[in-house]
Amino acid sequence: MTTDVKKNGTAGSFGKNLLGGRHAIRPARDWKIMLAALAVFSVIVLAYDAAIYFETASGEMYVSVAGTMTAPKVNVSTLNGVVADFSARSAAIGKSSPPHLVDPSL
Repeated sequence: MTTDVKKNGTAGSFGKNLLGGRHAIRPARDWKIMLAALAVFSVIVLAYDAAIYFETASGEMYVSVAGTMTAPKVNVSTLNGVVADFSARSAAIGKSSPPHLVDPSL
């Protein structure tokens, strides 16, 4: 029973092909991969941004309902009652004084 184990500890050529053998760390190849990925990512982002820009500039992104909107009627007596209530609350809060609390850390 013999196994095909090479000096670098991998069985057969699977490990050598997967990891690149002795040349697993190749900075030039790694930089090319990173720059290519950056270029692809940049093109995708620029295309998306351009599409959003042109949709916004042409007005397709927004729905206009300016002609159908009307101002609601306001009940002035109810509104004056609410203002008077808030004024009374403000005066009541202004007259009250906060309780004297002692700082327990002193």
